[in-house]
Amino acid sequence: MVNLFCCYRPKKKNPIPKLVDRSLPDPILELVFSQLDDSGSKGLYSCLTVNSKWNLKARQILWKRPFTSKPLSQENSIKLIRTLLLCLDTTTKQMLRALLKDGRPITNIIPNESPLFNYASLMNELDYKEFEISIQSYLLNFMSNLSIEHIHLIAKSLFILIMRTGSTFRSLIIDKFSEDYANLPITEIQLQRKSNYLSRITKLNLNYYESSDIFDFLRLLPTICNDLLEFTVTICDFENEALVNRSVADVISSQRALKKFSMDGARNGGNTILIALGGSQSKTLTSAKFRLMNFKSAGMRSLAKCSQLKELLFENCQGLTIEITKILYNAKLKNLKNLIIWNYHKVPTVTSLLIKSTMNSELKELTLDIMIIGTVNTILEHCPNITTLKIFDYQPKHNIQMFRLLKGLPNLERLTIYRETKVELGVINFSGNYLPNNLKYLRLECGISSDQLDNLLKGLRDRSKLKILIIDYFKTERSHLKVIVEWVKRSRTLKFLGIGGKSIFSKGELTELNILQKEYGVSIIPSHKFDYY
Repeated sequence: MVNLFCCYRPKKKNPIPKLVDRSLPDPILELVFSQLDDSGSKGLYSCLTVNSKWNLKARQILWKRPFTSKPLSQENSIKLIRTLLLCLDTTTKQMLRALLKDGRPITNIIPNESPLFNYASLMNELDYKEFEISIQSYLLNFMSNLSIEHIHLIAKSLFILIMRTGSTFRSLIIDKFSEDYANLPITEIQLQRKSNYLSRITKLNLNYYESSDIFDFLRLLPTICNDLLEFTVTICDFENEALVNRSVADVISSQRALKKFSMDGARNGGNTILIALGGSQSKTLTSAKFRLMNFKSAGMRSLAKCSQLKELLFENCQGLTIEITKILYNAKLKNLKNLIIWNYHKVPTVTSLLIKSTMNSELKELTLDIMIIGTVNTILEHCPNITTLKIFDYQPKHNIQMFRLLKGLPNLERLTIYRETKVELGVINFSGNYLPNNLKYLRLECGISSDQLDNLLKGLRDRSKLKILIIDYFKTERSHLKVIVEWVKRSRTLKFLGIGGKSIFSKGELTELNILQKEYGVSIIPSHKFDYY
């Protein structure tokens, strides 16, 4: 997020193409900028000086999620915070200078200048943890005796600014990076001011930690925020867990039309939350994700009422016995498109029954953690039209069943193979002959040697339609990239390549990546954007 200030001047080496009409109609202009948004910020900087309309569109994209769109360097964190501080009013700046004063000149901490534009008004999402980390980076430039209170003070003032001026603000991610979990200013802001800024929030991600501030906020939510479309909660086991679960259930019940809900935790309070979902959101809920949840009959019966579910995830959940899973099976979820099953302790009969519960649906995406003959038979019999498959905890001993499954899914376009434990030795030791003809996306999150990768890619031969290849393996070396270059030279189908597991590339590795980009037009996917492809 470089050069976000109003004084930005784009570099000449990245100009707007001459063929682009700078007076495009609004619908076409929206389409152009949506594509620039998807491709990253590089092209957006050139749009800032085209004309006022292009400038505003570019700024809106650059500033809508500055603390969540990508990992921030210390330099960019400092620039972001300084720009936001510029947007504060004179009274607030003076107040901050007085409170931050520690016996040294501190004028530079809170700048005097005013920006040509209020950038805080463009933000529509804030990750509070990354926000505080950026403030820490900024203050460390000026203060040797930095305390957590200094960070809280700046965060509170800027948060008020964002909430007060951000007319498009809709998404809030609440987390903390310090051990001091107090001083979350949301409740205080809400109680002190007449305007209900939180009423417009439609997406809330709450990482619950044991703090009176966050508990007060959770209990206040049902009275101030009723239009959530997405609600994600992460909690841990502690003394007042029952009260927290009850408060989460109250938030759910108070929403007018919740569409997506995700719960991580609540081993002892799952029923309370599930009953709230089935009781108040059964006609609107389309996505439900549960991690470390303890299921009981009453809770599963309530979940089964959610007939509009399109996405359902069970990860390391307890209580999923045959009897309780049959409740979901009998519900016959007709709208389900995506089913995700992942548990450390495998229960093949439950996995098969969950898959069978989709038999009357048009299931397109499946993630499963076990590959045995019974599970494969169930998939081939009840959901043969899958287009996206993710295999977790891949084991080479399961190859025969995996090959049976891949052969029986003629419409498969996207395949992910994942190993739960990191391994240095290659485990993908099979030819691409076994991969489906229509495969366009392949992601390998497991050990693979360069020879094994060569064998895999060569097996695709001239039938390859592979456009996206992601190798998220911590032992990837230049030899892997050489194999990919040779394969791309022959196939010419690859458009995007992702290399994960490492943040620094050697000179030789950079040479191969440069060949892929410049000679064959392959775009390199940043690791933090793998899940967007």
